[in-house]
Amino acid sequence: MKRPPDDLAAKLLEASSRLGTVGVDLSIDDMAREAGVARATLYYYFSGKEDLVAFLLDDKVTAVAAAIEKAAAQEGSVPERLRGIVHAVFAGMARQPALCLEMPTALQNPEAFGEVLLHAEEVVMAPLRHLLEEGVDSGALQITDVTTAMTFLQGAIWQVAMVRLLGDGALDADEATESVTPLLLGAFGAVEDT
Repeated sequence: MKRPPDDLAAKLLEASSRLGTVGVDLSIDDMAREAGVARATLYYYFSGKEDLVAFLLDDKVTAVAAAIEKAAAQEGSVPERLRGIVHAVFAGMARQPALCLEMPTALQNPEAFGEVLLHAEEVVMAPLRHLLEEGVDSGALQITDVTTAMTFLQGAIWQVAMVRLLGDGALDADEATESVTPLLLGAFGAVEDT
């Protein structure tokens, strides 16, 4: 995937948010019109719709990853930092609700979205894996399989976010974090310091 110049990237990201469509429903024509660029410009940087969607999705993943990395690096116990990560993910989904539908689509089509999925693994899942492993090593979490715990955590967060977004039309990251974190910590055998 080619990275377009910063000024074009900014136009595309802004246009994507104005269009309000889930990336998988995006058309090259709509994006060109909304961003005020020629279709030929888009085809110069992107091989087609899936490539453009991958670029937009990767930007969303990068934004969530930065918040996760910051939360994982904070001072505090493993449960406190895990709470911070959960909040970072919910806040990212609240800002970019289409992400809830785009990532499952990407997972179903690894040929088209392989780079994005690999990037998500590196920047989103790696800090989470390290934190869970730290929790296991320190005895703060009672997890027998970190990979399964990560899948459980990811599924719980994604499901809650989708239900709130589709049912309520909005996601309150603070409320979702307060509802979900005690359940996750309980499942991981941790007691939160309050």
